[in-house]
Amino acid sequence: MKTLAVLGFFDEKSLLRIGDIREHVLCRDNELCDSTNDMPHLTFTISENVNRDELEKQIAELVEKRQLPKVNFSHMGFFPKKKIVFLGVTPSISLLLFHRQICRIVTETGAGLFPYSVPSNWLPHCSIKEESDSIDITGDVFEDPSFAFVAQITKLSITEMDQKSGELVYRVDFSSDDQ
Repeated sequence: MKTLAVLGFFDEKSLLRIGDIREHVLCRDNELCDSTNDMPHLTFTISENVNRDELEKQIAELVEKRQLPKVNFSHMGFFPKKKIVFLGVTPSISLLLFHRQICRIVTETGAGLFPYSVPSNWLPHCSIKEESDSIDITGDVFEDPSFAFVAQITKLSITEMDQKSGELVYRVDFSSDDQ
């Protein structure tokens, strides 16, 4: 069974801002989400039993005809069950509609969406630290009004991870020339 994800990656300016936040908040932690697999991104969907060729075709067409959305980062958050620190998003209508469109494309390939990828359950976020046993997500970065920023998604990727090893086994990127 193949598990594929559709991910959105950010422009260079946004990546630098996310990096600054990581350094400021997690300056004493060497296990940031910064490997190639964990480049800062927004996960739109995770699904199983996907027709990868059809998904690639549909995502390529989507990127060609539609501008990729902007993301309004507004706060920090923490998923206690998974121990993940994340940058939270205040979703815009355009982001929610874009997500819904990606979900439609994925499900039309016959894929089953993971429950948290379904539009009514989706919580857009950008993970910056995983497996955090104890972290203080309060402090001056969160009290600073300049914390909130807008990031531009510049490409979509379809990825496949090996379920046993957790290693990336496949990735294809789609970006528009006018982004």
